[in-house]
Amino acid sequence: MKRLVFILLLLCLPVWCGTAWADSENIEPEATGTPDDWYNAGGANKVASVTDDVDDNRIFEDRAGKKQRFSMANPTEIGGDDTIDSVVTHWRGKDSGTGTNNVQMHQYVGLQSNDGTDVELTTSYADYTDKFALTPDGGAWTLYDINSLRLEAHCTAIGVLKTVSVTKIYATIWYTPAAGKMGQIIIIGGD
Repeated sequence: MKRLVFILLLLCLPVWCGTAWADSENIEPEATGTPDDWYNAGGANKVASVTDDVDDNRIFEDRAGKKQRFSMANPTEIGGDDTIDSVVTHWRGKDSGTGTNNVQMHQYVGLQSNDGTDVELTTSYADYTDKFALTPDGGAWTLYDINSLRLEAHCTAIGVLKTVSVTKIYATIWYTPAAGKMGQIIIIGGD
């Protein structure tokens, strides 16, 4: 008696049903950029301070208008044929006391930026996100844009003798894999 067993990975179902599925990849800062105005506290350097999960390691600023830009690591899972659906900026921040102490995050590609929400911080760390379906120039995201992405923290308002702190910065790239990357069929045969 011959038996043929088909094992189908769940990832193949969207291919057969004609639907697409989304995936994501997180990318973190890999180097500081210009402008490079903020101070570092705790971490070995500014990149280390915003890529670890230690709130005591942070970048901070006490002057309105000052900015800190980071170039981002290139994604390793996203290919040139994949469709990039959106880019979400994530950051964690707080201020040192009462008053209007604001930070705004920007996504830069070239000289243009997507401007995130101007957030009035509180004295406890909180997580913030800004999602953009289009590039700063209004086009669809490409892998080239992602490889050129830079994130910038901007202190937009600060009270007297106050500071704003940011302890985590990264981006989530949401994408739809190209047709050939969605899964595989494994056929196991036997008697």
